[in-house]
Amino acid sequence: MTCDHGRHKEEFFSVDPITTDTAVVTVGEYLDFRNASDFNVILKDQVRQGTRKFILDFSDTKSIDSTGLGSIFTLYRQLKPLSGMICFASASDTVRITLKLTRSYKVFQQFPTVEEAQKAVCTLG
Repeated sequence: MTCDHGRHKEEFFSVDPITTDTAVVTVGEYLDFRNASDFNVILKDQVRQGTRKFILDFSDTKSIDSTGLGSIFTLYRQLKPLSGMICFASASDTVRITLKLTRSYKVFQQFPTVEEAQKAVCTLG
């Protein structure tokens, strides 16, 4: 299956497990109406496999819209009853502005780097 621009959906995101219940998700250039449903499918599968903590790496993300943000909140609602969590790492300026405008920073903890997010998430146990 391909998405817009002929790219395979797997190319938009990469999921790298760092523990049995924690994964770093590297978000590609955008998380918006073009690929938000693929994002949901991929991460829902991760939840089924036991991942409960997600670190979203936005270092390369140039665009996020309400649909993309909605997909993150969908994941958040799935994780909440499972005592899961989502945090943001290496947010680009675009992502930081979107979080500020939507006040999403009140829901999702943010870290300047993926490494700092990993340290914090792994110490939460």
